[in-house]
Amino acid sequence: MAFITIHPAGGLKPSDHRKALRYGPVAVATRRPMRSLLAAAGFSVIEEVDYTEEFLITLEGWIDQWELYRSELETIWGRDVVDERQQERRGMIRVTGAGLLRRTMFIADRSQPKEI
Repeated sequence: MAFITIHPAGGLKPSDHRKALRYGPVAVATRRPMRSLLAAAGFSVIEEVDYTEEFLITLEGWIDQWELYRSELETIWGRDVVDERQQERRGMIRVTGAGLLRRTMFIADRSQPKEI
């Protein structure tokens, strides 16, 4: 199995972990590291590839493009929604740039079925 996810960086202080949860997507709300979750599901992580820098570039691109097409997007979504989405992305850039969030591809294997 291979997947890319956004998750809190490891070893964060509780206050920094809360910031990562507040500014990250809903799916980041976990206390256990991704490797631990995969192991609990019977997977062994074969590879972990960090795409955090590319994620920051993507976030900046979203902000730039939404500003470029702001009037059209406001017609579709409304000004409040556009402002909220832009604010969320800026917050995500701050915490990702501060090292609190990561975007990682995990490649995992479960050769032996886990007994239930």
